Amino acid sequence: MFLNFNWFTVFRWVPTYLRDAIYDFIAKNRYKWYGKQESCMIPT
Repeated sequence: MFLNFNWFTVFRWVPTYLRDAIYDFIAKNRYKWYGKQESCMIPT
């Protein structure tokens, strides 16, 4: 029963204004939390 459950459907119950506020907060702070690389970390 739980094998086919998609966890992203839980976020559909969160109001749009709240999802947007969370996204904006993460976008504003992501470089502070994870740093910024000079080049891509994926090998060619």
